[in-house]
Amino acid sequence: MCTGDLLVQHLPFAWGLVNDSFMTDLCLLFPPHLIAISCIYLTTISQDLEEKKKDTMKQWMAELHVNLDDVNKPFFFF
Repeated sequence: MCTGDLLVQHLPFAWGLVNDSFMTDLCLLFPPHLIAISCIYLTTISQDLEEKKKDTMKQWMAELHVNLDDVNKPFFFF
């Protein structure tokens, strides 16, 4: 699972992405869980995190059986 410091430190950025997603057609095109995971993933890759935390996020998504190709689809709307 993601470490607590990753979530606490970057939570405002992730919430900002979620709020911004409501200004697009994302909620009409993708299920809510995919938008949420996409915002978390975008936060981890855009905030200059160390490789260990990026690897932790990839492991977390693998445990959730999330296809990264599906996660990347909503990125085109941001």
